Amino acid sequence: LYMLPLILGLLVASIASGRIITKTGKYRFFPIFGNALIVLGFFLFSHITIYTSQITLSIWMLVLGVGIGSFMQVMTLAVQNAVDSKDLGTATSAATFFRTLGGALGTAIFGAVLTARLTYHIKAIPGAQAAHITPSTIQSGANQLVRLPHEIVHELLNALALSFHDVYLFGIPIAIAGLII
Repeated sequence: LYMLPLILGLLVASIASGRIITKTGKYRFFPIFGNALIVLGFFLFSHITIYTSQITLSIWMLVLGVGIGSFMQVMTLAVQNAVDSKDLGTATSAATFFRTLGGALGTAIFGAVLTARLTYHIKAIPGAQAAHITPSTIQSGANQLVRLPHEIVHELLNALALSFHDVYLFGIPIAIAGLII
């Protein structure tokens, strides 16, 4: 439910861009606009803290969702328009394959960055090493966290927020490269 604004933005932008492209026949604007919104969304998420409200996060997710929705399907359309009709199936499947491959690699890379940054931020917490706190402490769930002192839990949540901050800062140049391309 927390990610509903992202999905809603993606859905609305995808449908709206499709309808506009159908009426006008022009699609060049949408990948540029979508990628710019993705850069903006990453920038907004790079300001996440443990005090960021759910409403703020929802707005940020909506921005990111509209960006993704304006970009993803239109790129498939651009690929289809760039090839002869006899190569349509090959081009579409290649575009889908590379989008899936990019998603898998992106998830792995950004997951590794998140884990590395979380480990770094946890090491900075006083007493975390003595208590044998690692990223898996957070991943194991609330039942592990309630056993820890309140101050440590607060610092762990702060470390997690800082780690997401770092991940989105890492993603901004990649999104800008996509915008330039």
